[in-house]
Amino acid sequence: MGSAKPCWRCLEWCRWAGVKRVFHWDGVEGRFEVVKVNSAERENYETRADLRLFAGLALQ
Repeated sequence: MGSAKPCWRCLEWCRWAGVKRVFHWDGVEGRFEVVKVNSAERENYETRADLRLFAGLALQ
């Protein structure tokens, strides 16, 4: 099973909605990790849709 780390868009939505913490499963370590939304590191991944949108390609 892969990691369930939230993407940058999810964290921005959580910040907007007033969510303080997000818990996600880390399959490598086999435990839950917590991300504090307001102090989240900028190592969040981009989704495939983000890459296509930023490259100017239409979603298919």
